[in-house]
Amino acid sequence: MNLKKIITPLIAVALIFSSGNSVMAAQENPDYDTSKYTIVKKYDDTNLDTFGIQSVNETLPKVDLEVSDDSENFNYKLLENTTRPLYDLQNKETGEIVTQYATDVSLQATNGQLSSNNTFREFNMKVYGTVYYIFTGKNGNYVTIDKVSFRWENNGRTPGTKDHSISVQQFGASENIAKVNQNKSVDFKLVSHGTVLVREWNWTPVFASYDGSSVAVDFKAVAVDAIGGTTPINWVLRVY
Repeated sequence: MNLKKIITPLIAVALIFSSGNSVMAAQENPDYDTSKYTIVKKYDDTNLDTFGIQSVNETLPKVDLEVSDDSENFNYKLLENTTRPLYDLQNKETGEIVTQYATDVSLQATNGQLSSNNTFREFNMKVYGTVYYIFTGKNGNYVTIDKVSFRWENNGRTPGTKDHSISVQQFGASENIAKVNQNKSVDFKLVSHGTVLVREWNWTPVFASYDGSSVAVDFKAVAVDAIGGTTPINWVLRVY
């Protein structure tokens, strides 16, 4: 197993991608649950943490990025890693004010083989993912995934990717129950982009802790080379 780790200090996220062809398409769905919340405040683009640069918003989460695959032939480049607050939202039933964040991550995976005109001769894949999540509960210490959007782009000469899927895990201590263990996978097969509305699963928020709880999104696919060989690559996104 080849394991590479990219760490940025102000977001706690782990992503696992197995090489594949998926694109995030989230525009058709609202960023937040409009049946449950109303907007109290909308943040602007000055509240950003990009590649670990300190944001004006001191309360942002953090991000770790891990990349693993079963091949020694892939090179990885982090293209974007940005966390931003989107909205302060008010629960229509309880009146509670919560904050919604989004983390945007994009990476490039190549096999490192360049042609004479300096373009990649074989595998050249870009992966884009956005995870929307809400901090709620006492002191805003509990986190729940709201929505996940993704996109895989094939820029190489190989067939690209297949067997795309997203797995979401949310487990650990909750406010009212000792522990919860919630997980679900969605298969997209040959479709290389999409959106998963995790909010519709009615999951319980978990305490945001590096050691005891985890909210993770696993982006998966399988890379297909020019002769039909396949290689899984994993990127995991974990929020705490």
